[in-house]
Amino acid sequence: MRFRVCACVTAVAAASLLGGCMRGQIIDHEGRAIALITPKSQWKLSGDFTDAAKAADDNVNTVATSSDSPTSYLQIDLGKPCVFNLIIIDHGPDNQHNFPGRLVVMTSYDGKNWTTEYVVHGTRRITYIPLVGAKLARYVRLVTQVRGEQPWTVGEIYFQ
Repeated sequence: MRFRVCACVTAVAAASLLGGCMRGQIIDHEGRAIALITPKSQWKLSGDFTDAAKAADDNVNTVATSSDSPTSYLQIDLGKPCVFNLIIIDHGPDNQHNFPGRLVVMTSYDGKNWTTEYVVHGTRRITYIPLVGAKLARYVRLVTQVRGEQPWTVGEIYFQ
């Protein structure tokens, strides 16, 4: 996906985009402004999780729980294209064993064409998923590749 940066943004300043400080606007190939990360109130969560919306309700004590499917997934529609390079999954304060064995991270600009970005092992309590370089995507899909001991939970999901 091609995009351009308006105003004079150097490589150093571009790195600061991911930290939330943006002087110029990021514009996609069709001239639309792109957000760093949209407010969670604009997100739509789907997949085969029970109570998927609880993964983004700003309450880490409420959790979305994966199905028993060996390839359960959670899909996040950020509302519009966003730039990010880190995904953080907080599995909830009482969920020390509710994480996937291995997780595939996929991104899409349009919800139709998907790119596999990363395969990561789940970890207790919080799973950090650093992506190589800044990603521009509207949709993110987290797919179980290897199940953990129990269905995995998402108390809260964050993008940076």
